[in-house]
Amino acid sequence: MELLKNKVNQYTLVSDGVYGQEETLETIVPDVNPDVLRIICASSDICVKEKSLQTGKVRATGEVRSRIFYTAEGDSTIWQVEGVTPFSCTADVPEAGPDDTLIAFCEVVNAQASLVNPRKLSVRTRYCLHAQVYRQDTVEFVEGVECAAEDGVNTLVQTVQPLTLVGLHERRLAINEEIRITGGNVLPTDRLYRSGVTWVTEDQKVLTNKIMLRGSACVRAVILSEKDGSLSQHVYNLPFAQIIESDNTDAGDEVTVSYLLIQKEIRLTAGADGAAVLQCSLAASAQTFVSRRVSVNVLTDLYSTAHNCELETAEVVARTGDERQNMTALISETVQADYPAVRVVDVAAACEYRRPTPGDTSAVGWVCFQVMYETTTGGLCCLNRKIEVEVQLDKAFAKGTRLHMECNDPQATVVDEGSLCLTGKAVFTCVSPVEQNCRQVKGCRINKQSCKTRPRRGTLILRSYDGHDTIWQIAKKYNTTSADILAANKITGESELDAGRLIIIPFSR
Repeated sequence: MELLKNKVNQYTLVSDGVYGQEETLETIVPDVNPDVLRIICASSDICVKEKSLQTGKVRATGEVRSRIFYTAEGDSTIWQVEGVTPFSCTADVPEAGPDDTLIAFCEVVNAQASLVNPRKLSVRTRYCLHAQVYRQDTVEFVEGVECAAEDGVNTLVQTVQPLTLVGLHERRLAINEEIRITGGNVLPTDRLYRSGVTWVTEDQKVLTNKIMLRGSACVRAVILSEKDGSLSQHVYNLPFAQIIESDNTDAGDEVTVSYLLIQKEIRLTAGADGAAVLQCSLAASAQTFVSRRVSVNVLTDLYSTAHNCELETAEVVARTGDERQNMTALISETVQADYPAVRVVDVAAACEYRRPTPGDTSAVGWVCFQVMYETTTGGLCCLNRKIEVEVQLDKAFAKGTRLHMECNDPQATVVDEGSLCLTGKAVFTCVSPVEQNCRQVKGCRINKQSCKTRPRRGTLILRSYDGHDTIWQIAKKYNTTSADILAANKITGESELDAGRLIIIPFSR
């Protein structure tokens, strides 16, 4: 007798980690700028240029671009100093191997500047490295057996439909555009305070060995007036279209696309006609996850009506989908500003969280607020505040679960005596696999020296159906076949049987 096997190739998530890091940049004030009197605020952008996997380690390199805004003595102009520093970070990931697939990106949590001396500034950038490690492996299903007819082998087969991740593909997208700024009376000499880019898929088509994407990069720019410190926000959509070649994609597959930032250089400058423009040099990595639902049979039990046999079974797990759960923590905290606040100019928030370990029933994170506000003297100041939040999970954190955190609707309001009240919603999202467990036959040995005795042909047994046993269990117990019982009772399954009904158990050879 030989077991018939079916192998399904897939990618499995073996690690999903978040690793906090810091980089410090010291920069000299350019000769054309005056001495620093007071720092207003700082902002940073980060881009991953290279990533690599080693045994037990993940490494990412790139650069941090920081901007520091300040005022000078006797001058209301807002001045800017910019600096770039390379970074290299390594995180311990015991599960990682050199042949695995790495998906990595970095997010800035906050940036804080300090004054070293009137001609030298320092900025400390806190960021998180997000690293997911996938491994290609094979799940083996036993579908049936091949044996001689005289062995009288009967099999019980269960059909499962796992949703398997069959492909991970990466393609670089690049956009270089000059955007003319409309509205807000922006001048080329104003300051780009902060900016962001969101890559959005607007349409996708999945073809054989090909994925067609159409979307846009949404550019958001917050510009600080050089003269009066007022802020204006501007949003522009830059379209893109891309074809991703995939050697393992069928038209019916499910494809999810995520975009990882590689490069973001946005500068406020003067165009050819002297008007204010944004020069954008953007690049992202389009990560495509190709999932396919397959139907496989699993041999869960067998027996021989002719001989005694020994079975060896093992549990097999099939991922059939994902379950998404959102947990929200409300934020409300009043803080004393360095200088009494009279008006909030801008609010931004970023998140950092600690990944739970399997079995944990709660998740912990931090929301980092950056609030620009106006003081009683008319100057601008910045408040940085890190607030810890915790949520209870709906169920214990399990292996293979992905976690994400974001802050929705961050706000700051001025309260009594110039303090600031910070509010928002910290949302934790858990994406856990939905699994179907079943036992499958792993091995079987028929002992042809140990024959079973059976009633002679034509023998019938009548018994009362108790409503609990399946037809398979009854057939196995009385050493007959399910087909014979169904035919003798003129039914197609136990759903047609009522508890207490007499059923016929026939025997034949």
